[in-house]
This record gives sequence, C-alpha cells and structure tokens, in this order.
Amino acid sequence: MGGEEFIILMPDTTLEQAAAKTEALRKTIEASDFPADGITIKKTMSFGVHEFVFTD
Repeated sequence: MGGEEFIILMPDTTLEQAAAKTEALRKTIEASDFPADGITIKKTMSFGVHEFVFTD
C-alpha cells in the first residue's frame, strides 16, 4: 500500500470479527487526544474490511 494506507492482516479471523476489531480500534483512536506543540489534535480513521480465503 502507499501513502497513508496500510494493511492489517488477521489470520483465523472471520469477517464479522475483523469488522468488530477494526471498529473498536477506530473508536479508541477517535477517543484519544494527541498533544502537539501545545494544542490537542483529534483524529479518526476509516477501515475497509475484506475476507480472503485460501484454497488449494
């Protein structure tokens, strides 16, 4: 991936579990304050979740 994009791999995780985990991460980031040079920066993220199943 490039730019500000990244991939989180979650082996042995269902699509529903991955969606729940990424939503929990998004909420944690949104609730966090990031101090910088005497100001507080609020951030949020968005996630896309995709299921890939390996077959032989």
